[in-house]
Amino acid sequence: MHIQKRIEETGNPILRRDIQAVPVTIEGRQMITFIDPLKLARTGFALDRGAVPLLSMMDGRHDLRDIQMGLMRMAGGSIVPMTDVEALINQFDHAFLLESDAFRLRKTAVMEEFAKKTLREPQLAGKSYQADPNRLRSYIASIESGLPPLPGNHDTEILGIMAPHIEISAAEQAYVDAYRRLRGSSYDLVIILGINHSGGNGLYCLSDKDYITPLGTLVTDRRFIEELKAGLPDNTLAPGDFDHMMEHSIEFQTIFLAYYLGVAVKIVPVLCGGIHEFLAGKNDPLRDERFLAFRDGILRIIGQGGLNVLFVSGVDFSHVGHKFGHGITADALLGRARFNDEQIISHLIAGRPEEIWKNTLATGDEFNVCGLASMMLFSSLIGRSRAELLHHGTYNEPATNSAVTFASMVFAKV
Repeated sequence: MHIQKRIEETGNPILRRDIQAVPVTIEGRQMITFIDPLKLARTGFALDRGAVPLLSMMDGRHDLRDIQMGLMRMAGGSIVPMTDVEALINQFDHAFLLESDAFRLRKTAVMEEFAKKTLREPQLAGKSYQADPNRLRSYIASIESGLPPLPGNHDTEILGIMAPHIEISAAEQAYVDAYRRLRGSSYDLVIILGINHSGGNGLYCLSDKDYITPLGTLVTDRRFIEELKAGLPDNTLAPGDFDHMMEHSIEFQTIFLAYYLGVAVKIVPVLCGGIHEFLAGKNDPLRDERFLAFRDGILRIIGQGGLNVLFVSGVDFSHVGHKFGHGITADALLGRARFNDEQIISHLIAGRPEEIWKNTLATGDEFNVCGLASMMLFSSLIGRSRAELLHHGTYNEPATNSAVTFASMVFAKV
């Protein structure tokens, strides 16, 4: 179908909001390529970096004529034929970078294929961590060997772990220092509360798929999940588990769980949605019927089964700088962002999830804390504990004038 006709039928071109434009150098040329979290976009598509302003025009508010005028301005007033504009937009569409029928059909096919699977395959093995089990074990062991010995009182029962979900290499000590405290422990179940970066429907997204790791497969407790699903209010859960396919916030935790606890322990993988719907209406998420039903359902099943459970929250903290929508650099924001982190951490230590929400409401989530939904549910589930902050670090990305903060904590039985 001619691109002009398709645009007239479906609306002005809209660049997918879930993809990330990344600067690259190809044969000496400054280009832009795209990272697709769903891995649907065709590889090899790149755009001259000088055409970046064009991307902002693919917002659904500009038609092909607007884009043509924008390209002419970029070309210093030279005529850009409409056929060239159509060809360019067609390339974006062919690469599945636009919100279009082609993209939706492709996504639907991938979703249907994933829904049929019983196993969730690792997406970042060989990229963010070693795919070879022996090398992965050696890597974790080498990180642990560089940490100071654990204190003599470390053998208390751990109820929960809060670990980062940033790239493992950026926070390797934070990950390992928390998880090494599980060595020798035994649990009936691990409930992993990740973050849903895909922004799907529902407050939570559950999956009954087993999680494959290089160190073995962690089996999901399907009976627990089915019982938890029963009777939940509408819109509590996403309609499917597709958001688990590419999400890393749980995948990274499974690596360390498999290493330190083995793969005999069962898991319940939960992706927690964002808090922006609550911020928009200034509604307390901790009083939302969906949150209460989900939290109380977890606690009820644990209590009825007499289960010994470990809770894991895979979260990062502040995301600041140009990359995350701030008009100033990360350096200008980091002092205040880390202070805000410290406030949240103090509430986690004290077991005050309601104060985390009050902080979020007061700041308007100014620092893009990626993990609030998981943190608040985690804190509500843990209850009274003896908490300890192990690490509070910062990953700087000078190329984008941006930074991400992260932390690791342990929560022990009082």
